[in-house]
Amino acid sequence: MNRGIKTCPNCLNDFILKRLNQKYCSNECRIQKNNDRSREFRELTKKTHHILAKNRNILADLEGEQISEIDLKIKGFEFGYVTNFITNKKSGNPDFICYDYAYRRIKNRKEGLIEVFKL
Repeated sequence: MNRGIKTCPNCLNDFILKRLNQKYCSNECRIQKNNDRSREFRELTKKTHHILAKNRNILADLEGEQISEIDLKIKGFEFGYVTNFITNKKSGNPDFICYDYAYRRIKNRKEGLIEVFKL
């Protein structure tokens, strides 16, 4: 059997293959690489949840109000982060949902207005 030499993607050391499908030089390197991958994913989801929670709290403070998009941005709202959206049956426009609050854009000549409501 031809045992090739491969480079470990974790420690970058060369090693002799024990199996043809072997990726890492040792269990320690395999575990460390998987832990690093998991840590990166946790950090990403933690950041996303933080932004969503902040958006939800801003919407909760503004429930029942109409506010301009600019003022909403000034308060720290990030428009790219929502938990869901549905099409409003009356207007055909989307309602953007962030947990238990939602907002929709209202047509206005001067500036974009946002209506905030609780689901």
